Amino acid sequence: MPSQALLSARMSYAAAVLACVTYGIYLVIAVICIYILLKRRSASKTYAHRIILSYTVLMLIVSTGYFVCGAVWSEVEFVESTADISVYDTLLNSPLAVLKDTLYVVNIWLADSLLLYRTFVIWGGSYFIVTIPACLWMGAVATGIALLYNTAQPLANLNQGVIIHFQTSFYCLTISLNILCTLLIAGKLWMQHRRVQALRAAGAWSYTMVIAIIVESAALYSLCGIIYIPLIVRSLPLQFPITALVGSLTVSP
Repeated sequence: MPSQALLSARMSYAAAVLACVTYGIYLVIAVICIYILLKRRSASKTYAHRIILSYTVLMLIVSTGYFVCGAVWSEVEFVESTADISVYDTLLNSPLAVLKDTLYVVNIWLADSLLLYRTFVIWGGSYFIVTIPACLWMGAVATGIALLYNTAQPLANLNQGVIIHFQTSFYCLTISLNILCTLLIAGKLWMQHRRVQALRAAGAWSYTMVIAIIVESAALYSLCGIIYIPLIVRSLPLQFPITALVGSLTVSP
């Protein structure tokens, strides 16, 4: 059985590889989305269209910054640093680590606010429907700020109790927001599909419809988040590759 230091090094390496693969996939999808959004005729560009385009471009910029910081971090970790990798992985207060974590948290804020907006639009502009998700988003912003503040303190590391508490609170709020919006969006899409089916000949659900609901409702991110939270609480090295996966699913258009 590998030692804790070796396991931590392997998980950190897996996170770097996974981040490269998922960022490459995301970059292609994001560029295609931006191209399609820009190709629309000016007359057909609505307010919602401009919001989606702005979010897509902004999140691509932030994600690219995070990926670059992560790549530099991995290069220092595996090539330049003389520290034990299992120790280096937990350090949080270096300027590079602070910048990387800030971009990561900001991207989650952006993605959650976009999901909140999509829920608002899909439910016909109902402020009542998005009241609780909006409160969860504000809580995620508050705990995210507190988390970033504490990670920037001298001697801050991933295993400190205050870091674990704020990290757990932050992810519980953002995952709760995603689960709630997932249920709201999936429920609305299901109801709309039922109405369309009622107007046409009765038929079984197509795989395309099921996939559309999963993608539109951000169900994959919610599922990964549920797996991720216990790993944070237990400070397990497996959290490193899951962090990379969560970061990629966060910004999926």
